[in-house]
Amino acid sequence: MLAAELKQRLGIRARAFVSDPDAVTDAHLQIATDETLQLAGEHNADAILLDIAFYRYLLLVEQNGVDEAQFKAYTSALKQVSDPTGQSNVLAHAKSRPRPNPYV
Repeated sequence: MLAAELKQRLGIRARAFVSDPDAVTDAHLQIATDETLQLAGEHNADAILLDIAFYRYLLLVEQNGVDEAQFKAYTSALKQVSDPTGQSNVLAHAKSRPRPNPYV
């Protein structure tokens, strides 16, 4: 995801989250976008970049701090950046056994 697209999507998410959408400033969005791209680069999944950017944005503007769910999303996204193939990043594990396919 390019910086401009990330900033635009972050702006949409931030305006949906805050009680006063007019309080979302271009300067805060730019800072959060720049920090995200420095941490993760442009070549990660869009959802990962957006989670990191949103957390960085909240750190800039949230008066009461961030909650546990937001922090978990941020740490999960960072883990996926540092170790994208790690088993700890898999959200669901299959509990069924594959059956043999007689047609193959």
